[in-house]
Amino acid sequence: MKKILPLALFTSYNKCVAKNLRLEVLNGNQDDYQCYQVEKGHYLNQFLINIEQFTQNLKETINDCKSKKMKAIWIQLDQNQLALAEKLIEQGFQMHHCTQNYLLFSQWIIENEKSRLPNYTTHQVGAGGLIINNNQILLIQEKNGAKQGLWGIPGGLVDDGELVAEAAKREVKEETGLDVEPYDCFFFRDLPIANQFQGDLYFVILMRMKNQQQKVQIQEQEIQNFKWVDINNLQEFLQMNKFGITQQRLMQSIIQFSTSNRFGTQLFSMDMKPRVMYGKEKKYCLFKPNL
Repeated sequence: MKKILPLALFTSYNKCVAKNLRLEVLNGNQDDYQCYQVEKGHYLNQFLINIEQFTQNLKETINDCKSKKMKAIWIQLDQNQLALAEKLIEQGFQMHHCTQNYLLFSQWIIENEKSRLPNYTTHQVGAGGLIINNNQILLIQEKNGAKQGLWGIPGGLVDDGELVAEAAKREVKEETGLDVEPYDCFFFRDLPIANQFQGDLYFVILMRMKNQQQKVQIQEQEIQNFKWVDINNLQEFLQMNKFGITQQRLMQSIIQFSTSNRFGTQLFSMDMKPRVMYGKEKKYCLFKPNL
């Protein structure tokens, strides 16, 4: 016959377990986007026999990330770890996407701000704005995350329903305060596995300033510094400062292209007129060789 613990003894046992819980932040790392990636794989198996410990550590992780001004938390559960899913949902996490092998959860933790986490796709798409004005290009220096201190051009991820050229224009405005207009495509990078979830496509769009009298006003939350660099001095600036690998290749391409005296030559013409497709008018952008 199965023995049943008296209620008083059962309550006492639970209190004892609760006292022995260790309040710790779940193992993980901050990524390039100021988000916390909880360690995946075997690490989470230990909590399958102590879900209450997982719950308490999860709460501690959320509070710790908020105190460090992070933007979001990502937690990936393998097939055998789905018993933890209920606790994630209770603490405000949402299911981001599911594959044959895992279920990914996320939570945007900046209060009173709409989530900027991208929806799941096979690729994420980024866009940068290359502004050339009086033989100078505008460079910005990153302020946060793994890219802190690195130089490059303004840019970021393309939003849902946004054209690449529109995204580059928006990012330039958000990060530098400049009103610009796109007119050409200069550079393209294809990275099939950029992170543990998606591939990454990155476009560099050439921009003109709409008003030559505009002054740069950096977005202080994300940008540390800016500088107009003469193309003739770009090689020296590249050697004296830190750039990410893609931005390095971009700078080298600008230097090589400038020696050919072709910066006044447009590579592509951009057709951004909407088109009727599948019975509806849709945004549309075609880069055509400028013959």
